[in-house]
Amino acid sequence: ETFQVSVEPVALFSMTDPSDGSEYYLGEAIELSPAFLGGVNPVKVSYFIDGTLVSESTQSPYASVLQLPRTGTLQLQVVAELPGGGQLASDSMAIEVLGFRDPTNLVVSEALN
Repeated sequence: ETFQVSVEPVALFSMTDPSDGSEYYLGEAIELSPAFLGGVNPVKVSYFIDGTLVSESTQSPYASVLQLPRTGTLQLQVVAELPGGGQLASDSMAIEVLGFRDPTNLVVSEALN
């Protein structure tokens, strides 16, 4: 007796940064770089802040640098579009964007009139 087994490759991707709950300052940029497992080669990777598309990448390593547009809690999500029309979507990650960073070691040597 013989039988045939079909195996579908598993496509996964992971995001290590930013981690859920991370804090950043207004004006900072964060670099997102997904890691793909299972031999997947996406057609496109899209980056969303609060559900709004803010960046797309169509070439490996599919990284993107996102400018943080406002203070408060932002929801980040990454969606990879696969050949044939499938998609992989990350979990939504919440990051907290604080106001501008206070300058440190600021020395005023002379006041201008």
